[in-house]
Amino acid sequence: MLFIDSIVALLLATSAAAVPISSPIELIKRAPSPGVVIQKCAKPGILALAYDDGPYQYTSQLVDILNAGGAKATFFFTGTLYGCIYNQRAGVKKAFDSGHQIASHTWTHPQNFGSLGQAPLTTEMQRLEQALVNIVGKKPAYMRPPYLATGGSVLPTMKTLGYKVITNDVDSGDWNGQSAAQSQQKFQQAGA
Repeated sequence: MLFIDSIVALLLATSAAAVPISSPIELIKRAPSPGVVIQKCAKPGILALAYDDGPYQYTSQLVDILNAGGAKATFFFTGTLYGCIYNQRAGVKKAFDSGHQIASHTWTHPQNFGSLGQAPLTTEMQRLEQALVNIVGKKPAYMRPPYLATGGSVLPTMKTLGYKVITNDVDSGDWNGQSAAQSQQKFQQAGA
């Protein structure tokens, strides 16, 4: 079901267009600061397509579908949620090599993420960071907290680590059994 709902979201996203910037300096000026929550696209009518909790057995196929549709996405990967990230190395590398954004969703996706202290939060981030450096050669600049938890020590720790924090303003609901039609309605109501 997750895969089918992801495909519906992808089909909706292929109509979104990327907007070129005039210069790299402009991009730097617009970039948010580390530790600050980004909840939606700054420009109305733009959809940022994101996939959480992978890598998974469908990652490579999803990358192919995105590529065929000319769409780019952000993959918020974990280290161990659906098996070890190193066992899905090919899908992670394929997403990165295809120009998709690779971001952190922590090493273990802990349910109590918002109540963790600085040391365990740092461990969660650095373990996944090292895995991504080993697989794609780069540290991610963005992260999405598990369960969108931004309280407690989360934001100060992400600021210290240099991560920009992305949550969302539209959730497809596929993770809790919502149908593809319900997901599509949410995206349409949001103007996507």
